[in-house]
Amino acid sequence: MCRPPGRGLLLCISLAALTLHAAAGDAAGGPVEGAALHRALEGVWCNSNDGGRSCWAYDEFFADGSFEACGQTDDDPRPFRGGGPVSVSGRRMCYTVAFASGSFWLPPGSRYCTEILAIDSQMHRYRDIDTQQEFTLHRVARSARRCRPRRGLNARKRTLPCASSTPTA
Repeated sequence: MCRPPGRGLLLCISLAALTLHAAAGDAAGGPVEGAALHRALEGVWCNSNDGGRSCWAYDEFFADGSFEACGQTDDDPRPFRGGGPVSVSGRRMCYTVAFASGSFWLPPGSRYCTEILAIDSQMHRYRDIDTQQEFTLHRVARSARRCRPRRGLNARKRTLPCASSTPTA
């Protein structure tokens, strides 16, 4: 997900040029929480510095309760990838890093949590629980993801187009 710009790997974007006023809600106007929020997160999300026109990283959330992230930042020539289980409680989404390349922003065993502030079919905005910074990700088609195929991971049989770095133990 994210780390503040200029401090190494990033997995999210700043809202500097984007102001969103929508709150996370369902069709009846209530907040999307818990299982409904988990379902709303499923799919591929673009981390972008230009409002979603280009992506430097992708986060994918699966129906089985897991996520995988991959990409490459301008400040590190090494592609990164990582993933693990996701939990959602209320509007809080947390993931635990089960596997990660050496260039992933968190090591295996780390836990990262966000508060989902808004989500719809095109974007989701969240707040980093630790830093209180807000970020927006843009939904993209799975075919739009531009990471290299993974190799050497036996966590799942499905092949995801993410960086090919071997995970750390």
